[in-house]
Amino acid sequence: MRLQRLFLILSFSLLTVLPAQAKGLFIINTGDEMFEIGDFPAEVVQSYPSAKDFKAGYKCEHFGVLWADVWTWNCALVAVTGENSYADLPDEVLTRLSSDPQYAFGKVKRDLWNQYGVVLLVLVLVGIGVFSKMGKSKKADAAQAETAA
Repeated sequence: MRLQRLFLILSFSLLTVLPAQAKGLFIINTGDEMFEIGDFPAEVVQSYPSAKDFKAGYKCEHFGVLWADVWTWNCALVAVTGENSYADLPDEVLTRLSSDPQYAFGKVKRDLWNQYGVVLLVLVLVGIGVFSKMGKSKKADAAQAETAA
């Protein structure tokens, strides 16, 4: 019965998802997210002086729960200015940075919760399930002992 309630609540919360909103029991977040990598190389700043005001980074679409990314896709290398602001890169800069392993997606700066929070959430849900099963089996054992006596 409890599992059915949990499923019902989860289903309802997924059906009422609004992009970039954080309301309700399950906080679901979707939309674009910016990930910073670092400064542009000196030769890029020399060719494009305005690049010194930007950071190299990625703009991705994401789906998350409680601000922990569950899935990230459609990432593009861009110039990042702040948390929600970006500019597309010229083709020659994009080609130059795409071939440099220092600017690979694996080098993005993410906080621990954003990167590993979903694993912790799954572990908590599994733990709750295990403890509820243990509690039910202890109650069933106690009830069976009472009826045997």
